[in-house]
Amino acid sequence: MTGGRSRGNGGLYAYYKCYNSNCEMGHRTIAKEQVEQEFVKLLKEIKPSQKHLDLLKATVIDLWEEKKDDLQEDAKKYQKQLDNLETKRKRIYEMREDGSYTKEDFQERRAAIENEIATIRISRSESKIDQFDFEAAITYATKFVASLDRQWIDLRDELKPRLQKLIFPEGIPYYRSQGFTTMKLSLMLQIKETARDEQSLLVTPPGVEPGLPG
Repeated sequence: MTGGRSRGNGGLYAYYKCYNSNCEMGHRTIAKEQVEQEFVKLLKEIKPSQKHLDLLKATVIDLWEEKKDDLQEDAKKYQKQLDNLETKRKRIYEMREDGSYTKEDFQERRAAIENEIATIRISRSESKIDQFDFEAAITYATKFVASLDRQWIDLRDELKPRLQKLIFPEGIPYYRSQGFTTMKLSLMLQIKETARDEQSLLVTPPGVEPGLPG
């Protein structure tokens, strides 16, 4: 559905409209306020409980601690390789100074060692984690999800479709008679058993996907 506004006796009227002629909502409008109230209600239903979020946070942090150890070992390995390459580079310059290398040999060997050093530095930087507070990041993420409905309400209109896409990566159908129906949730939200009909989460009927907001 696409959002729009029209002018009536009471001023501007905000609405959503589906332009798909094959849809039951085709070329019909529905009040923006109604759709968004139902959407906020849906967000309240699908957001995980604090118990689920605490479990998720603890699990992810444990996995990160395991990964962090591997990254630290990688960083040490790359640093050792860099130290060896720096020693080789120094030796190349010394051999140029004592005449062991011609100018052409020196330039060729210097270029090769510089390329190796650049490659290892990139790998080392990717394994550095000293400046990344992962626990703070996952804490923020779980708090955000815990107040998903409030976050969506407070978000600027132009950013709401992005959040909607993160929550419902494949979109979410809407019917005038049923409201929001079958949807595929993002991975983090799949840990929540909602109060909605379980069968509706497994079957995907045709419908409209509102590009909230209008």
